[in-house]
Amino acid sequence: RIAAFEAVEAFIREVQQELHEAEARFAEQQAQAARNLIVLLAASLLVGLGVAWSTLRYSARWERERRALFDEIERTKHDLEQLSARLLDVQEEERRSLSRELHDEVGQTLTALRMEISQAMNRMHDSPGRDRLARARDLAERTVQTVRNISLMLRPSLLDDLGLEAALQWQVGNF
Repeated sequence: RIAAFEAVEAFIREVQQELHEAEARFAEQQAQAARNLIVLLAASLLVGLGVAWSTLRYSARWERERRALFDEIERTKHDLEQLSARLLDVQEEERRSLSRELHDEVGQTLTALRMEISQAMNRMHDSPGRDRLARARDLAERTVQTVRNISLMLRPSLLDDLGLEAALQWQVGNF
């Protein structure tokens, strides 16, 4: 019995020894798993911070580029508006000049031609030549009227003399 009891006690000691060794291995594995988890968490945190930092830098760069493009578009829009306004001014000045030129130069020349034809008609007494001169005078009269109409359509002198309202009233009255 004593020998059996000693064998059981030796067995219990061996089992307890193995249990302590297994507990020590388990504690070591648990500590190693905790260290691995901390390293993994730290690496994940660093990677996450790196991604966040890269994203913020990319967003900031993209925002700067977008702002620069927007500013360039605004400058271009402003330049285009100025150019358009200048173009309209040049067109108006050209119309004004052309209108005056037509009215003054061509109109006066045609009026002088009409007067010369009328004087020539007064000096002529024969009917065929006088009829031709009358047709020429009528043609000159119609040409003077056409030149006046073109001049008025290009730039009514009322616009410069009396303003937009008077020019519009005159235009509506003619319509």
